Amino acid sequence: MNALTPAANILIVDDMLDNLQLLSALLTAQGYRVRAVQSGDRAVVDARARPPDLILLDIMMPGMNGYEVCRLIKADDRLRQIPIIFLSARTDAADKVEAFVCGGVDYITKPFDVSEVIVRVECQLRMSRLQQKLQQEVLDRLAAQTQLQALNQELEARVADRTAELQVRHQELINLQARLEAALEKEHSLNLLMSQLLETISHEFSTPLSIINTATQMLKLNRSQNRLQNDDRCFHMISSSVSRISQTLKNTLTLTTAESSAIQFCPEQIDLDKLCQTIISGWKLPPQSPHQLEFISPDQRDTAVSVDVTLFQQLLTNLLQNAIRFSPQGGTVQLELWIEPDQCVLQVRDRGIGIPAAEQTDVFKQFYRASNANSVPGTPGVGLGLAVAQWIVRLHRGTIAIESELGQGTTVTVTLPKFHA
Repeated sequence: MNALTPAANILIVDDMLDNLQLLSALLTAQGYRVRAVQSGDRAVVDARARPPDLILLDIMMPGMNGYEVCRLIKADDRLRQIPIIFLSARTDAADKVEAFVCGGVDYITKPFDVSEVIVRVECQLRMSRLQQKLQQEVLDRLAAQTQLQALNQELEARVADRTAELQVRHQELINLQARLEAALEKEHSLNLLMSQLLETISHEFSTPLSIINTATQMLKLNRSQNRLQNDDRCFHMISSSVSRISQTLKNTLTLTTAESSAIQFCPEQIDLDKLCQTIISGWKLPPQSPHQLEFISPDQRDTAVSVDVTLFQQLLTNLLQNAIRFSPQGGTVQLELWIEPDQCVLQVRDRGIGIPAAEQTDVFKQFYRASNANSVPGTPGVGLGLAVAQWIVRLHRGTIAIESELGQGTTVTVTLPKFHA
């Protein structure tokens, strides 16, 4: 037995008992495992029950002939790969063609030569095993290719996931860097603001403190000389100077608190008309002041508005102080209030020196003073009033605007929503 066909299983189909015995003995001697049947029906049943490695098939048999047996076997998916060698006494070319057409791989004519049968059987078994090996290699390669494709897809998915994760992390780093830069910029801005405030406060407080000192000395002198009639003027100088220092401190505190985002905004529903009247009636003008304060109240019953009372008082005080300060010739400083369905509007109007048109948006900047501000004696200012006013208005989700004409006066219009959600 050839080493390439170890213990091959061969099915012999022939209705002649002598042929079966001869072929069985011959192939068994070669080391093959041999089964023999004498009819086509038995051959099909046996092949289906135990598929052989090769079939030696006679053509001329009673009942089902060899061609029919071959067709049935080749029609079965489990058996179609089994090589079939036909054995027949027929030598016509048509018979041989029919054998190959129905699926045979070889054709041996009877009487057959023993050595020929052995060689042909061995050759077909070798070819069959090589073909099976090749098919298995193809299947293995396809399986490996499929596995490789799956691995590639998994790898691509992992790379895509990792890339997406890295992109998210990268964006987080960008956002973190942006927040860090914003925090550093805010800290720098706050430090710069504090430095400017300290310098400004130092400069701004010197004048009212000097006035307080002078007024105090004048009071002492008046008392020593019994000139008490001038006391009211001295007391007003002290009071106005203290008010000026107090307002500067309020503006400074508000601005620094706003920059550090630590401000407490506490709106409450109040009667805005009464609040404005309280502020106006409590305002103390100096003796023989050339100014007059006028409040135009709305002819409406419902003047309830939601505002932060402390901040609103600071807002209105800044606007009124500016109007009085920059109206050196006196005249009426007018506060007008009217209520609309969803908002309230305040206007502070003076007949003062006005603001240059090109600077009317700049006056809301911190520490900015209009180029003609120094033309009014005794009004150094720090350039914080309108900056704080604008910040308070924005905190209330409102708007503030200026209309001004040089030498004619200024009107500041504040619009606030009536209520906050």
